[in-house]
Amino acid sequence: VQIDLPHFRTAIEQPTQPNDTLVAALALWRGLFLDGLQLPNTPDFDEWVADQRRQLEALYRQGLFTLARHYIAGHHLTEARQTLEKLLSFDPLHEAGHQQMMRLYVQTGHRAAALRQYEILRSRLVEELGVDPDPATQTLHLEILQAGDAPPAAMPVVEPSPPQGLYPFVGREPEMAALAQLHQALLPNGPARLVMIEGEPGIGKTRLVKEWLVTLSQTTVLTTRCFEADQTIPFQPWIDLIRLTLKQLPPAQLNLPDVWLTELAHLAPEIRLRRPDLELAPTADPELARGRIVQAIYHWLEALCRHQPVCLFIDDWQWLDQASLTVLRYILQPQQSRQLPLLMVGTQLVTHSLPGWLPFKTLLEREHILHHITLDRLPSAAVVALAQSITLSRSMPLEAFVKRLLTETEGNPLFITEFLQMLGRHLPTDDDWPVPQTVQMVIQNRLGQLSQPTTQVLAAAAVIGRVFTDGLLRQISDLPPEAILQVLDEALAANLIAEHEQTYDFTHDKIRTVLLDSLTRSRRRHLHLQIAAALEATLSNDFGLLCHHFEMGGDYPRARNYGLRAARQAVELYADEDALRWYDRVESLPGTADSELSPEAIPKVTPFQQVHVSPALPLDVPGLIDRQRGLIRQRIGQYREAEQTFRAALDRAESRGRLDEQAAAHNLLSFLAYLRSDYDGVGAHAQKALDLATEAGEAALRAPGLRHLGIAVYRTADYDHARALYDEALLAYHQAGDRLGVAGVYNNIGFVLRTQAYYQEAIEAFQAALTIYEALGQVEGIALIYSNIGRTYAFSGDLAQAQTFLERGLTLSTNSHTDWITVKIHRTMGNVLAQSRQWSPALTHARQAHKLATALGSDEDLGATLRLLAEIAAACPQLHLNDPAAYYQQSIDLLQQVGAQDELERTEESLAAYQSKLQPQL
Repeated sequence: VQIDLPHFRTAIEQPTQPNDTLVAALALWRGLFLDGLQLPNTPDFDEWVADQRRQLEALYRQGLFTLARHYIAGHHLTEARQTLEKLLSFDPLHEAGHQQMMRLYVQTGHRAAALRQYEILRSRLVEELGVDPDPATQTLHLEILQAGDAPPAAMPVVEPSPPQGLYPFVGREPEMAALAQLHQALLPNGPARLVMIEGEPGIGKTRLVKEWLVTLSQTTVLTTRCFEADQTIPFQPWIDLIRLTLKQLPPAQLNLPDVWLTELAHLAPEIRLRRPDLELAPTADPELARGRIVQAIYHWLEALCRHQPVCLFIDDWQWLDQASLTVLRYILQPQQSRQLPLLMVGTQLVTHSLPGWLPFKTLLEREHILHHITLDRLPSAAVVALAQSITLSRSMPLEAFVKRLLTETEGNPLFITEFLQMLGRHLPTDDDWPVPQTVQMVIQNRLGQLSQPTTQVLAAAAVIGRVFTDGLLRQISDLPPEAILQVLDEALAANLIAEHEQTYDFTHDKIRTVLLDSLTRSRRRHLHLQIAAALEATLSNDFGLLCHHFEMGGDYPRARNYGLRAARQAVELYADEDALRWYDRVESLPGTADSELSPEAIPKVTPFQQVHVSPALPLDVPGLIDRQRGLIRQRIGQYREAEQTFRAALDRAESRGRLDEQAAAHNLLSFLAYLRSDYDGVGAHAQKALDLATEAGEAALRAPGLRHLGIAVYRTADYDHARALYDEALLAYHQAGDRLGVAGVYNNIGFVLRTQAYYQEAIEAFQAALTIYEALGQVEGIALIYSNIGRTYAFSGDLAQAQTFLERGLTLSTNSHTDWITVKIHRTMGNVLAQSRQWSPALTHARQAHKLATALGSDEDLGATLRLLAEIAAACPQLHLNDPAAYYQQSIDLLQQVGAQDELERTEESLAAYQSKLQPQL
């Protein structure tokens, strides 16, 4: 008996063998090892056969590839081409084989054939796996594109073979035409449009878009993909897209001003490697800085559109983070997008809805910016076309095959293509079809062909998450480095994972899901802890990922610590919605209700290191969460929710007996009361905060208490007492080294002086605050001071200067989305224009102020605005406003309610003047 298996192995595993030896060895291949042999109730034997099949298939691929390289080295190019064709027929996704074929075509002068070979590979990868070719293959493709067409004179011409093994793209002609029509409509200068491709998993959303993108010319195409785990990573898809353009287009070619490059460097720090001269962005109000990042992304897109039209593809839209959704809201505003030749395409599962998407979707539909394309399952004619793309291994009528295929897949393209991939080599009998009921079963069948070490390592990789590296796998696996590389090679050969530069990812999310389901809970927890320890050892700043793995591993204290640090990252990126989600997640962890952190941890978990409590005592985690939630709600204008969370923090502080925590809560409630024009609340909370901070010996907590108390006293018209409190607060802030606090007090002093009609002294106080805000780059503060200086000039009668400063302030406050400043500027601008008898523009500003004051719930601003509307209605009846007397009465009622004495006096004086003008007519 002669056994040829040892000869087959030896010839292929020794790459120095002569070509004749390799050819003879490869000729021994007759198909799958023991194909068709089935023994009942022999799972161990079945596993052994499967393992042998995998090894021998890998050897056969290796032998063909080695032989092709030998032929090329010996300039036997026709034989090399034939060998590569055999390899790619056996394994259509052998990327190294495609690369070698591309090089061979270039070497023989067939540049077009080389480019076509790339399209064969790309189409197959997109269709089968939903991924792009490896970066090395893309680089080779780019080099071929940039090369000339002339063949080397010494090289023989080899005719290319027709492409093999591709599943056709069928059944989507109407959708392709709709995309083309939408793209054509925005050329050459806009407006921007958003197209949402929707459908169930596996319906072909990604395939449709990628097939259409290939048809575009003279268009910049950028693609990214969202993942469920990335929903807590602010701006993640935009970071990916920006980094993609940086690889293709240096920052200098974008012609983007440095102010926007500086903001983009927050998202892509590698920009500073190319532009180390960029200044560091100043620390600013969170909402303002977040707005600047959003604007920077818009201007980056605008710069790209100046080169040529742009098409952005965001796959798996349903996992978009909230900060990225904010960017989209800004970009797709009609006034922003009108001149942008930009088409954004997203894919979304019909069963998933992105939080906050529905109201935005309604707005976009109303403005005719959003268009929908919903994909249905493939019709039978398309399934016939797909079925005809493979050669069945045994005789079976096509009609019967298609009927059975439709029964098992129900027309789902992913089901069909996965099924055809298995049937391409072996079609069982009609009674013994191993057809999966779902994609999960298809994947289980594919995983079942792997060796046990490969399955185990891939299961560990699935626990890691979105991407993984061979280094991380080595840290959490007992296998030696050589074995890890073999595992990865096997998984790559099976098309279960894809390699991306120095990382790997699964070719389909469902593969990861199936692997996770194969693990026991205890094994999964163990792997999560191993992964977390490995990441922690590398000093990773991916706090969200660390939190996830520690939480899933059951180490809740560490999960809590990293969750709070992830929340801090989100706040400092001005992604408030994402930060709230992190605080919710930390709160839900077991043990959070009674948890504390050491004083050393306070700077690591507190946004902008603005510590509201004693830095020398343990930090109460639930109290921190309540305070930060309240500050976020306050910033976005949700005052009622902010008060609820601040009061929850106060209740907890009282139950804990912590005076510093109580003082912190009262200081926060005091300032919130000021924003809501509740001056009794301002004074009451400020006094309590001051008393508690004094009792606790916390000087830093006394300063805001003194300042807020001064605000409350100012509203009672006791200006000397208010000034004394401000002076004391100013000293406390100086002692604490808090320059922003010092600037705030100077602003308050300017208010007092202006009310006392010391206009020049008031302007000097405001200028002192302005100097500090400008030095710190605090744009929100600068806008506030411009507003206050403008109002001071208006009171003094210098309307020209007033309008100059108010316009500066309005521009800054509008761009920074600081509505609480903008509302005051609008009503002051209205007053200035009314004094100049410019009634129509005055009314425009009054209406803007009324809208903002109502939205903010600021009764003082609303009362002052109603007085302005009364004055305009009385002076200009042709504007057809309401009865001036009704406006006056509403103004008085509101201002009396909030105790805004100075504004109330102005309304009463204005009402008296109005009534005196009416008197002669009675």
